[in-house]
Amino acid sequence: MIGRKYELSILRKTQESNRAELGVVYGRRRVGKSFLLKSLKAKNELYFEAIRGLSLQEQIDHFCKQIAEQTKTVPVAAKSWQEAFDTLSIYITSGRWYVVLDELPCMASEKPQLVSILKYYWDNKWKQNSKLTMVLCGSIAKFMVNHVVHSEVLHNRKTFEIKLEPLPCNEAALFFKKKRSTYEITQFLMVFGGIPKYLEQLNANRSLVVNLEELCFKKGGFFVNEFETLFKEQF
Repeated sequence: MIGRKYELSILRKTQESNRAELGVVYGRRRVGKSFLLKSLKAKNELYFEAIRGLSLQEQIDHFCKQIAEQTKTVPVAAKSWQEAFDTLSIYITSGRWYVVLDELPCMASEKPQLVSILKYYWDNKWKQNSKLTMVLCGSIAKFMVNHVVHSEVLHNRKTFEIKLEPLPCNEAALFFKKKRSTYEITQFLMVFGGIPKYLEQLNANRSLVVNLEELCFKKGGFFVNEFETLFKEQF
């Protein structure tokens, strides 16, 4: 991983904590939230990732399927988030656990009721485990800011918060492995910024002009439909 030392240090501290930790990680798409959270390996971990475009019941079914796959058990048929979280509680109410709910807005079908249900389970079941770390993560800014970061429901319950920003220039420059001059790297970063997913698309062996032509203007190029995709997802 390039950079993110500060963010990793926060996450590592939570795994050594002697209190239940409820954290929020948010930021724009492509900035590396999932990569950051998956890079932190734990002995006992459960990682849940929602699928965009599914209905509420389909999200619940997918959640239960992920529990079964990761715990090597038979999937439970849940008809509500309460039933799904009852199943999750079987595993995480004791012992050291690292649990991530990724793409929370999609998991909730962009309805804030899921946050209230999470609050109930946190207060009444999960936080009793002093060795539990749970992370709520998402990209849809409006939902994460209004219903999680500034949530009255979760007031005084969050123990840490990370707004993941683009990489600073000195760290973003490491993607080029000294194959371009400082001036050229500056030009690249003025166009693409410090978004890790974007920097991964660049070919450091080729000039800025060639990269722009292939990624932005050729049919099938990574950035051809990027603006439209992000704009629709955010708004």
